[in-house]
Amino acid sequence: MANKITYVSALTTAIENPSALTAEEIGKLTALRESIAKRNSTKSTKPTKTQIANEGFANDILSAMVRGTSYSIADLRHDVDSINDLTSQKISPIMAKLVEQGKVVKETIKGKAYYRLAD
Repeated sequence: MANKITYVSALTTAIENPSALTAEEIGKLTALRESIAKRNSTKSTKPTKTQIANEGFANDILSAMVRGTSYSIADLRHDVDSINDLTSQKISPIMAKLVEQGKVVKETIKGKAYYRLAD
């Protein structure tokens, strides 16, 4: 009985010695790639409720910030009414997203994070 080619064995061969791949292993890896591509193409791109809510909070934060002024998360909680009830742990990812988008700049001073509008 011939050994059955599995994804693991095909991937192991591809990583350790790619020139030694057999046609059967190449077929197995091609099928794996197509399977993953198909699965990724059917994933929902619709935003979650949390993402929609966070987008609203981010807009509120941006509109409350004054150019040239640095804010800690505590300052923002105090200044922005819509996020008064949120914890710092919930505000931090919103701010990280704004930094990633280039709308806000993060500065760390003596271990404390401060945010200001990007220029």
